[in-house]
Amino acid sequence: MGLVFKGLMNPNTGFLNNTLRSLGLGFLANNWIADPKMAIHCTSIMETWRATGISMAIYLAGLQAIPSEYLEAAIIDGASSWKRFKYVTFPLLAPSVTINVILCLIYGFRMFEVIHYLTAGGPGDSSQVMQTLAYKYMGQGFFGYSAAITIILVMFILVVTVPLLVYMRRRDTALT
Repeated sequence: MGLVFKGLMNPNTGFLNNTLRSLGLGFLANNWIADPKMAIHCTSIMETWRATGISMAIYLAGLQAIPSEYLEAAIIDGASSWKRFKYVTFPLLAPSVTINVILCLIYGFRMFEVIHYLTAGGPGDSSQVMQTLAYKYMGQGFFGYSAAITIILVMFILVVTVPLLVYMRRRDTALT
């Protein structure tokens, strides 16, 4: 994925810059990955694009699990499409929302592959994250630092996601 986006964002032959040039917006063409202000944003966009598919699959599974009887009852009761979504579909989709929020948080905190292949933490350290820093220290022989960073990251993920999961699961059961 990182290599594909690296090609798409190539300053000379990349799809993004060629599209901007063909639309007469060549002044917006940029070396996206080499720009310290844009590198982390490019990786975020790529990670968002990568995660969209699995998120949509989870939402689709959640939508397919909603019993049609609930929606039919809401139609018979005269609920508009907005009210059906607000009072039937969305509350029953809450477990899918919970799963997606937790997965996105975990993926975001442990993002490594995208940054490693797209920018390698650069230019400079502008797109450095904890995982790329641990990888860098591991390569330099600082195994203790690398292990400590990874353990801190795991603890941080647990501290953030477990209470959020407990809260959202309680909310799920209250809505369904």
